[in-house]
Amino acid sequence: MNLQNYMWTYPSLLTSEEVEFINGKALDFPLEEGAVGQGGRLDLDPDAEEAHMLRGNGSGGKVVDNIRASDVRWLHGDHLEILGDVFNKITDAVTMGMKQSGWNVDIEQVEPFQHTTYHAQQGERGGFYTWHTDAGDKPYENSGMIRKLSMSIQLTDPDEYEGGNFQWIEDVRAKDTLTREDYTRDMRDFYRQIPNSSKQKGSLILFPSFVHHQVTPVTKGTRTSLVGWFIGYPYK
Repeated sequence: MNLQNYMWTYPSLLTSEEVEFINGKALDFPLEEGAVGQGGRLDLDPDAEEAHMLRGNGSGGKVVDNIRASDVRWLHGDHLEILGDVFNKITDAVTMGMKQSGWNVDIEQVEPFQHTTYHAQQGERGGFYTWHTDAGDKPYENSGMIRKLSMSIQLTDPDEYEGGNFQWIEDVRAKDTLTREDYTRDMRDFYRQIPNSSKQKGSLILFPSFVHHQVTPVTKGTRTSLVGWFIGYPYK
């Protein structure tokens, strides 16, 4: 799908105090190893026995070292009770970004936020998450919904780490204008990277959940972000 806008940013949406408030709240939730294929967690009760089985490398996701290396904390529960006015500030920005970008998707609910940390010391390459999309190929069984919008809020000053760049793939040409040469181009020609203004602490990145994106390896220090997904019923 060709889009007029693949990415929308709000530099320095949150203040340093609001960022530290989020970091503090995240400590109330258990630390887990980042997994691949997690989602549809709206009905997950963190106190239930089956919830433990759904976390980490259980049926809610699988730890795959060559795809992802990160630590996460799932902020389960009512968003307003956990984050209060900060949650309203985030959702207001998401609504504005959706309208300004022309996406205008129908959103029904917000999945639990994920506090994600990438360390340079993780594995051979440092913390990373290679190319992927957030949207699965089937609606969630527990809701019948799909991920429509994804967001990431930077919680670390850019001078506290090296690497850890947020990138996405953007096909800037319509299919009917492609030439034979275009089909043999290096895919890296289509890579895009978040500008420095959107790497500042408190900055929000918003994009459709089907867009391919990655976080390159963190080679020094630690990069932390708050990740969230806004879901709704499948496109008609």
